[in-house]
Amino acid sequence: MGILQWLRIDLGFGATYENPPGKTGGWKQILHTFEKPLPVTAGQPVRILAGHDRSSLVLQP
Repeated sequence: MGILQWLRIDLGFGATYENPPGKTGGWKQILHTFEKPLPVTAGQPVRILAGHDRSSLVLQP
């Protein structure tokens, strides 16, 4: 269990780069896994704690 991350970058002047699931490209999505399984129900929101230090991203349930 984890969070799948993809990105959308605004390159300026109307140009963007995006790597959503199903789209081919050079940058793949990133899977941030949790240490333990998280019980969830379909359609139920999951609260996530997110933080970064300008070089690393941390995501926790």
